[in-house]
Amino acid sequence: MTHDRSLDRRRHGIGGLIVVLSTAAIVRVAMVAVWVERLDGTTFGFGDSVSYWQLAERLATGESYEFGWEGARCFRAPGYPFLLSLLFRLPGEPSVLAARGLGVAIGIGVVAAIYALAARFGGRRVAFVAGLLAALSPELGLSSGLVLAETTFDLLLVGQGLVWLGYRRATTDGVRWRSAALLGLLAALSVLVRPSWLPGIGLWTLGLLLVTGVRTDRREGLDRAAATPSAMSPSGPAFASRLTAAMLCVVVFSLTMSPWWVRNALLFGRFVPTTLQTGASLYDAWNPEADGGSDMSRIDAERLAFVRRSAAEWLDREEREAWFAQLPRHPQAEDYWPKIRSVVPRLWRRLQEEDHSLPPFEVAFDASLGNTARTWGAEHPERVAQLAGTKLLHLWSPWPRDGLGRSALVRWVWGGAWFVLLVGAVLGVRPIGRDRDAWILVAPALLVTLLHVVYVASIRYREPALPGLIIIAATGLASIGSRLTWGKGRAID
Repeated sequence: MTHDRSLDRRRHGIGGLIVVLSTAAIVRVAMVAVWVERLDGTTFGFGDSVSYWQLAERLATGESYEFGWEGARCFRAPGYPFLLSLLFRLPGEPSVLAARGLGVAIGIGVVAAIYALAARFGGRRVAFVAGLLAALSPELGLSSGLVLAETTFDLLLVGQGLVWLGYRRATTDGVRWRSAALLGLLAALSVLVRPSWLPGIGLWTLGLLLVTGVRTDRREGLDRAAATPSAMSPSGPAFASRLTAAMLCVVVFSLTMSPWWVRNALLFGRFVPTTLQTGASLYDAWNPEADGGSDMSRIDAERLAFVRRSAAEWLDREEREAWFAQLPRHPQAEDYWPKIRSVVPRLWRRLQEEDHSLPPFEVAFDASLGNTARTWGAEHPERVAQLAGTKLLHLWSPWPRDGLGRSALVRWVWGGAWFVLLVGAVLGVRPIGRDRDAWILVAPALLVTLLHVVYVASIRYREPALPGLIIIAATGLASIGSRLTWGKGRAID
């Protein structure tokens, strides 16, 4: 009888997973179809996608890793472009539709990973609800087909959660240390895909050092799991073992990042941990015309002004005017980028002849943007605080504020999904809050919020927070379902 019940639960679990993944596939394919139709002949719909695509082609053909011109050799981290470059190595001309198909496949993997992580927190019932929420999520669904890095990052992020729980369940140092090393590897790959996850290695290192005990996942069903979620054994790794695990995590992280770090050091003569867009990102958020959203045209204007200021500092009037005549007259000019690509590299080499300590243009311009932004922020603290509030609203808005958000249907779909997620999260906070590992579900949301009250914000940037919030919401919603229906009969568990 026990064997039959166990087999029955296993069949229910497999059936539930098939339903979840089938739903995820249908939703994502439909989202791609709707998005491509909406583009009306436009290739991508996001400027970021253009940079990823061009860099992927350069990686595949062995050309210099630069976006558009030699002044942008550290514009993007190489993780997602490398993944896309695999499409360029296949026979025939790579298509954007193939890239969208790759994103859909990864997006289905994200749903499966969320299902697996939720199962470790609350059993198959919670996993099934979490899987459905992830499969039906309009944000995760649309993101899968956009040729952007978010979906790949989501998979790596949830993977880190699974590895962390594997570390917490381990009863031998060997297994713990292998898990810690894998955690460092996945954290590094995440940074190479989405550089804003760099603080993540600090979170994992602290977790490895400070969290004690051994985790025992509950599988008997939601009611008992909610009462004692993921019981903790009082015994666990000694401090020396935890220290070794933390060191292994950091070492593997550093080794994985080292090719990118060494490449940047050779190119720019200094340590560049992620990209040379940190100053640009801060200037995009803190400038006299900032409104909480992104407008990279301001960067184009500042680039032209920076080149003129630099030339004025080092060149005499006659030579300076000769160079100025070759530059675009304003950032909206049709010949802006052709002239920037042609003139700025030559002009900057000329300036370096006057001052041999002058760093490469990309380094100098990024530093200038960062300094300008910080100076403006220090002089306008009230405006910075107002912008932080605006960006917080943008980040956690129920629906897109621009573009898609103009559609009433989109607002209803996004808003309805967001309402269900928030209600479930409120209900799920208490039961899952007793789990000592629940912090891994909340940490991405906190990190994303802290990051984007400083930098520009939109609902796109909150995507790393969604897997954890979905699992918390699934815990709350599944507890309601258990009391209303599942407690009266057989359940997925």
